[in-house]
Amino acid sequence: MKNNLSLVIYSTIFLSLCSYLSSLSWVCSLIEHFRHMYLLIGLICLCIFLLKKKYTYAFMCVICISLNASVIFTFIDFLDSSFEIKNFPHSISFHNIHSGNDSKIYSQKLKEAVSSKIIAFFEVNSEMSNALEISLENMNPIFLDPSEDNYGWNIFSSLNISKAKSFKLEDTVFVRSFYVSDWQATFFLIHLPPPIFSDLWEIQTSALRWMSDEIQKTDGKILIAGDFNLTPWSYQYRGFRKKLLKKNIRSVTKLFLPSWPSTLPILPIDHVFSNFDIFVKKISSLGSDHYLHSIHF
Repeated sequence: MKNNLSLVIYSTIFLSLCSYLSSLSWVCSLIEHFRHMYLLIGLICLCIFLLKKKYTYAFMCVICISLNASVIFTFIDFLDSSFEIKNFPHSISFHNIHSGNDSKIYSQKLKEAVSSKIIAFFEVNSEMSNALEISLENMNPIFLDPSEDNYGWNIFSSLNISKAKSFKLEDTVFVRSFYVSDWQATFFLIHLPPPIFSDLWEIQTSALRWMSDEIQKTDGKILIAGDFNLTPWSYQYRGFRKKLLKKNIRSVTKLFLPSWPSTLPILPIDHVFSNFDIFVKKISSLGSDHYLHSIHF
């Protein structure tokens, strides 16, 4: 038992140290996303070793906890009271619906769950795209790009949009931006791949860089929302957030609570940023592995 636990804590320390090299390697970047789990393992092992009076191993647990302690401050941000429920008149929603969903059942649940002027969907295949067009017949399909892989998009709106732009690689869209004159606001909707391979990690880097450059050139109200596939303590996310702060664009800390997978939330990877007052509501998964988010302003 002691040998197994010591192996666990030493392995966790090694992974924790690797996470500090996330700017250099996609492997370390992937490892970094689970720092909250390393923190939890350190705390559990610390309690066990203290009960067994194994103080050398307990000290190793303290090292593990120290290496990942900054994660605690990320979740403390959730206590920020500035994002309260308010009676805002407008809303926009986004949902990673997962390409394996039943299109008919999802469409029925969607009508009951949300009523927004703009709704964006990620991981949309052709069958789901057709079902959504029928279900949302009162809204205009302003961007339809279904795909049989995990990168299909649908965006519907009952408002007019302009100045639409996309960041895409090899015909795959990862960021879509547009301007809504009725609200005098620019929206950036995003669905990034997970950093599980080097090329996907590079796509994350390129997409965030493109979006940062576009945002620096954009004036007025700005809202950024979607599935980043990045945790708040990841190097990529922290760098992006730091650039946004220069334009007084802040993250909605409420979303630092885990959002994926929806059945047993572990990772907070869906995020919203804005430079104006908003309230974000995590509604339901509607059978997906992500929650549906509704942004009110």
